[in-house]
Amino acid sequence: MKYIVIALLLVPLMVVAEEKSTTTAVSSIPEALYARDLSGDNSMTLLEDGMTSFQARLDLINSAGKDDRVAVEYFIYELDDAGRLLNQALARASERGADVKILVDRSAFGTFKFNRFVAAEAKTYGIETKYYNSSGIFFSTAQFRNHRKMFLVGGKVITGGRNVANEYFGMDKDFNFDDRDILLEGPIVDKVYESFMAFWNDERSSIAKDPVKPTLRGKDQNAKSKLRAYKRGIKKASRFFKETESDLELLKSIESKTRHRFNELTTHQCYDIVFVSDSPGAQFSERKEASYRDDFKHLRKELYKRVMDVDDRLLISTPYFIQNKRTEGVINRVLSRDEDITVEVFTNSLATTDHMIMSAALYKSLKDTLDQGVKMYLHSGDQTEDVALLDRAQSSIFGVHSKSHVYDEDEIFIGTYNIDNRSDFYNAEMGIFCKGNRELTAELESSMRAQMEKSLDVIDSKTALDSEGNVISSKGNVTLGKRSKLFFYYLPAWLIEFLL
Repeated sequence: MKYIVIALLLVPLMVVAEEKSTTTAVSSIPEALYARDLSGDNSMTLLEDGMTSFQARLDLINSAGKDDRVAVEYFIYELDDAGRLLNQALARASERGADVKILVDRSAFGTFKFNRFVAAEAKTYGIETKYYNSSGIFFSTAQFRNHRKMFLVGGKVITGGRNVANEYFGMDKDFNFDDRDILLEGPIVDKVYESFMAFWNDERSSIAKDPVKPTLRGKDQNAKSKLRAYKRGIKKASRFFKETESDLELLKSIESKTRHRFNELTTHQCYDIVFVSDSPGAQFSERKEASYRDDFKHLRKELYKRVMDVDDRLLISTPYFIQNKRTEGVINRVLSRDEDITVEVFTNSLATTDHMIMSAALYKSLKDTLDQGVKMYLHSGDQTEDVALLDRAQSSIFGVHSKSHVYDEDEIFIGTYNIDNRSDFYNAEMGIFCKGNRELTAELESSMRAQMEKSLDVIDSKTALDSEGNVISSKGNVTLGKRSKLFFYYLPAWLIEFLL
């Protein structure tokens, strides 16, 4: 019955003319999307603090010179302070002769902001921009988003959970994310760049077209309205690249709050490092083929292998925790193998979620997850660590957005993959595994446990202990209105669970 309802709702949107993919089916991961390096020549620095991670990006791009490669790839690229300051730095680097390329996902309804006006203005500075998956009304293919994230300059790259928007860098006055990146340097970065070029050159990526100035014809009010919108777009995009006195003051403030923090960070050698990315080009027609998982979904297989190899403990930080039959089966096998193995998950509560429907899916299955033997910690909304914040952000609510795993005492994962159906089946994701450095693993585990200690320790599906040991609702300190609102999301969460 459930799938009949889903079919009736979605078939009208999915019966569209799909282009046939030219991607060749393979039984192993394409060379450009996988690398393992045992040389010990790769170093990794954890970037826990959002604003410090932003300063690290500025440092990278400010170091770019003539002919240096610069690859910027994001799912979300906002036109706010964070986006403006980075674009100004990218423009200066391009003017110095760096080869600057920006790849932005175009499929996300409501989150796409890096429009044709901004791309056209970027082109005047020598910056190339492409959009991935400009599927428009093709609802089915729009689900196959590019969720990868990287900021690569020369032989260094920053990757992890953060997009480009104020809330990822401690700069939003209302809401900010606890997130996590890594700064990676070494031979493995060449492979990360190869993967960028694989997506850049894929048929799903298209050059951002220049906006066309509307032509006025008589008293056509519609044309006049379009012309006004065109002029506004041009003016806004131009301001997005023009550095002002307030921009310079903001840059000084950010550096003053973060420089000492960055200088105190520990850089670790990674003796056994693996980079994995999913393949570009997935669309609805391939989804139905038996070879789809082998052709496109490479990262989840690497994740599942490591989860299955856990002997003692698995720690997961993810903004959404929605299991499907595959993830549930893998975790069940791990927990049933040895009663001493622990699986602990840190994710968002109703108080901190940025998507109500995802929260409905979590709470709908929370009892089953606890019965499974998974220990759950839900973000309370409070600041969990000592992080740099702009003055306007001091009273903001926090939520978790990091995608990090700890496997036993000597391996970690940092990447873009959430524990949900989108990451598991639809999105193109990427990530880095590092094994063999216990100091690095201990640093990440310590950070994750510090966040868990300040979160809601779930007792059962309805109650939890806060950081002071008080019994409160597992949904956190939320208004009755928000709890009531959640009720209306349970049915949609059930209907489209396969998309969440």
